Amino acid sequence: MNAGNHRGASRRTFSGGWVLVAALGWGLWAWSALRDGAGEATVQAQASRQGALERITAERDLLAAERDQLQAQIGNLQDAQRRVARAQEEVTHLEHLRVRLSEAVDRAQAQLGRRPDPVPQSSSAAALPPNPSITPSQQQIRTAQEALTALGYGRLEADGVMGPGTRAAVEAFERARGLTVTGELTSRTAEALEEAAGISPR
Repeated sequence: MNAGNHRGASRRTFSGGWVLVAALGWGLWAWSALRDGAGEATVQAQASRQGALERITAERDLLAAERDQLQAQIGNLQDAQRRVARAQEEVTHLEHLRVRLSEAVDRAQAQLGRRPDPVPQSSSAAALPPNPSITPSQQQIRTAQEALTALGYGRLEADGVMGPGTRAAVEAFERARGLTVTGELTSRTAEALEEAAGISPR
């Protein structure tokens, strides 16, 4: 009787040992599987972060290249604007020189007692219909001479005479204002002078 009890207890102990070993084995397998899954997820997350970093770097480089190209275009535009401004200054300077030369010729002819020769109209004035003409009085011519001097078209003597210097100054003013170049004190030129200088030819 005691031997049978002993064998039954041994079998139960042996069976319990196998159950314990099996449970331990399944636990180790499950832990290994979970660890492998976590490691794979970590690798995928790192790969995703690396890809995002590469895309951001590529976009940054592209934006930097576009910025450099835009800055170069802005520099070219600024150079062109400076060249245009210098050309306009040279044209204005040449116009003033021409007006001063005409004034010198006018004074020389006056000193010699000669009547100034009429200034021929330019080809552009001949091609376009003339402005409405007026017969300006000496006071109107003097006022126009003062206005032209104030606007920087030479230092005209306000003598009320439409000499070559005054005609050249009128031409320069008409050309600068986009008017028909006549060299005469037409009604349209007189109105433009009044508007530009705030002086009304009377």
